[in-house]
Amino acid sequence: MQQSKCPSCGATVFDQANAGADVREMLINCQYCGSQFTVSNPNYREPQAQSVSYTYNSTSFTYTNNTRPGTGWNQAGDWQHKFTSIFGLIMAYIVVVPAVICLGVGIFKRDGGAVAGGAILALAFMFFFLLAKASKKELKRRAAERGNQG
Repeated sequence: MQQSKCPSCGATVFDQANAGADVREMLINCQYCGSQFTVSNPNYREPQAQSVSYTYNSTSFTYTNNTRPGTGWNQAGDWQHKFTSIFGLIMAYIVVVPAVICLGVGIFKRDGGAVAGGAILALAFMFFFLLAKASKKELKRRAAERGNQG
């Protein structure tokens, strides 16, 4: 119990200290005149300075070339390039017809969806066509290499 004097009426007021240690002052009600006043909390403790430490993690990356020997575009067999050349041209010409139709209909009817679809099909045509051309170019390069060696 804590004993305090009321600043209004001067009466001695006994009140239980029920505030926590983190509250600096307590609010007291005078039992005689009903006024309220604050007194210092006897249980109050100054907060202790806390040390804060930061740990920074660093990450290092190491690149290792994981490609196996004998893989990749230059190491593909002649039959693979022949197949890619033929398959690429077939797919390119299969895709070009719907691309032209979609673009034509989309432009004629002013339909944005058809134009977008035609543009996507045109990109697919370009992909397959250029893939076939690149395979053919690789086959020609290999043939020229063999001609120079033999």
